[in-house]
Amino acid sequence: ALRPPGGRMKLEDRVKALEEVWALAFQEHKQRVANGGAEDLALRLARALGSIQDLEAHIGLLRDEVKATDLKTSELNVAVSRTAEQCSGAVETMEELKEQNAAAEARLEEAREKIKELSDRLVKHEEHVEAHRSAGMEPDGEAPPHLKEALESLERQAEILARHDSELNDMRGTKAIKEATSRLSSTLPTEAENKLIGRTTQESSDLQVYSDRAEWLIRNAISLKAALPKGESMESPRFNLEVPGVGHLHDLCLRFFPNGSLHAQQEDSCSLYLVHPLDMPWSKYELAVGRTIQGPFDPIFGGTDDFCSLSANVSEDEMGQSAICIGVRFLAKVAD
Repeated sequence: ALRPPGGRMKLEDRVKALEEVWALAFQEHKQRVANGGAEDLALRLARALGSIQDLEAHIGLLRDEVKATDLKTSELNVAVSRTAEQCSGAVETMEELKEQNAAAEARLEEAREKIKELSDRLVKHEEHVEAHRSAGMEPDGEAPPHLKEALESLERQAEILARHDSELNDMRGTKAIKEATSRLSSTLPTEAENKLIGRTTQESSDLQVYSDRAEWLIRNAISLKAALPKGESMESPRFNLEVPGVGHLHDLCLRFFPNGSLHAQQEDSCSLYLVHPLDMPWSKYELAVGRTIQGPFDPIFGGTDDFCSLSANVSEDEMGQSAICIGVRFLAKVAD
């Protein structure tokens, strides 16, 4: 009577039902006593006691459910807090890079304007000297030394700023990495799973170059895979190799497609190619993604679309974040 079929009864309803049972039992007892046919009160009390015990057991179950819910809520709060801290760090890093780039571009533009101004002045001075010579007059002299020195100083400064701008571009990675960073920064606050990028810039220190091979550690591999759609790639910093039996190889880089190139057919497949100048000497090499090695390849067939499963080759870096190591190793040249 206290537990209706099809659902649980609220605690207040059970207490109220119990009170009604007691009141009904008491009324029936009075009626039976008045009629001379009293029923055994002990049996009724035993039934009521059983109902009370059922009610206490139900209350215990409810308390356990509340504790479990509180524990899950606490874990979720901790996870959300950690996610917010990592998201904040990623955003701060991106903002710092933007500020450095903007400052470098402003300085470079200012230097260019000064160079243009001094170049115009130098051209006018040379025209003035030429006009004097054409008229049979002695020129006023060469361009003022301080003007030439200022021009040369500004040219050196512009060259330094250009190198600085190039270094900043290398720190931020390729165009695809920039777009991935922008795409991920826009999704971080709204994605329920909070796919963290952390530090999306691929630094030159992540590229290790040896005599016959190069290895590039890509950090936050899982997050980059989620950000870069199929057909979009990222490139390693440029590197040179001095391979025994082959010679000097310059201006090489690894082009990696986390979700495969447009021609990839297999699911979860990534693509890897070696990018090289057209005049690279004939040689053969192997490419690697994590523990998977394929090859040999050559300057004509520089890689493959369906290289391997990216998820099966992801490991962790020293910070405990997902990472994957890709690389190239040149094979010894066999004598004819």
